Amino acid sequence: MKKISFANHSDFPMNPSYSITLETSSISAKGLYHLVFRVPSSLSKTFQKPGQYVNLEYQKERGTFSIANRVGCQERFEFLVKKSGILAEMLCGLKTGGSLLCSSVHGKGFGLERILKARDKRAPSYYPRELYLFSMGSGLSPIRSLLLSLFSDGIFFPNRERMSFDKIILWQGSMSQEYLPFREEYDDWKNQGVEIQLCLDQKSGPKEQRGNILNILQRRRPNLSATAACWAGSEEFGLSLEKCTRNLGLKPKYLFSNL
Repeated sequence: MKKISFANHSDFPMNPSYSITLETSSISAKGLYHLVFRVPSSLSKTFQKPGQYVNLEYQKERGTFSIANRVGCQERFEFLVKKSGILAEMLCGLKTGGSLLCSSVHGKGFGLERILKARDKRAPSYYPRELYLFSMGSGLSPIRSLLLSLFSDGIFFPNRERMSFDKIILWQGSMSQEYLPFREEYDDWKNQGVEIQLCLDQKSGPKEQRGNILNILQRRRPNLSATAACWAGSEEFGLSLEKCTRNLGLKPKYLFSNL
């Protein structure tokens, strides 16, 4: 069984030293806020891979947040913040023009570049043709960054044809529709070719959407033998997902996390 490694963010020198300014704050879903900050260009240039993160500090409270925008946005960072905890409460209540401190960008991001290297060395039958994306609640933040980067020509992958997939499916878990972040963007993602599988912990609504991600995966039992997958969420979720997808044929080396 593949051992999933979870980074300890305290291992990194992530002392906030950049001043960033809030441009907009909006409610993305129940209990989730979409915050857009203006940041120095010297900071935004260090954001190289979807899934990377920063430390934010406000009134001596500090926390780690994944960047939600695509790679290549100049002087702009976006975050999806769950209104839970002292720092998150303050960030969600921050007024436009308010400033806080931000660290440099850290983390390995999602490892999809390894698929690109594999495609350079092997015949097409050896690399994944489908991409599954799994996220729970605010875990959609780094997954959104990955999607928007994939949509952007020449930003993350210099040759999109080699990195194209026959199918991209987003599996988004939530308690109910009202807790789904970035819903206003779903139609655009679908127009870009992304299939969206909602996984809702509720008894009402369409049957195919009832249950959490693992429940619906086990019910549908897709063949994942030609699939790569990225996930974002808790350690417990990652371990359960690794076991479930392995039983469905996913090769452990093609399961990627930003942790």
